[in-house]
Amino acid sequence: MLASIKGSVQIMGKAQRGRQQSARARIAEQQAQQRAAEKRRRMLAIGGIAIALLAVLGIIIGAVIHNGNKSKQAGASSGALPASVQAKLSVPQSVLAQVGIGGSATSALKAVTGPALTSGGKPEMLYIGAEWCPYCGAERWAMAVALDRFGTFSPLRGIHSISSDVYPNTSTLTFYHSTYTSWKYAKAWQTARTAKP
Repeated sequence: MLASIKGSVQIMGKAQRGRQQSARARIAEQQAQQRAAEKRRRMLAIGGIAIALLAVLGIIIGAVIHNGNKSKQAGASSGALPASVQAKLSVPQSVLAQVGIGGSATSALKAVTGPALTSGGKPEMLYIGAEWCPYCGAERWAMAVALDRFGTFSPLRGIHSISSDVYPNTSTLTFYHSTYTSWKYAKAWQTARTAKP
């Protein structure tokens, strides 16, 4: 009987060793799978971060390019007007007298009520226009000529209207950041908006 117990212990020992070895193999395989899964997660995380960084960089570059184009199209300053151009703003009195006061459809005009816009007893002028607008640009030339009769601008700068509107890139001027000195008028203001809504 003792011999049969010894034989069963040896058999159980071999079976148990086989199970232990197969358990170790399964554990090693599971650990290898876990390492591979962890490696995939790291690669996905690194790839996701790289894609996010590229997207942010693309947005920044796109915004810089878009803003650069906008400033070139909508009122891009070409610097102070040359002295020769500023001198031509002064229209001789004889020419202005010959032109006269002009005319307009009085039905289109409406009387303004309320106190006059003055400062220190001198009239003030408020111009509201858009630098991207070609029609506003044409008005600014006429206003500059008219106001030149009573004072001087320092400096007037050249700009262009937007390139995607009627009469694209109309050459004009801006009163923005200019100083107007006059014996008759207290101030001349321009509200500026350089981007087309």
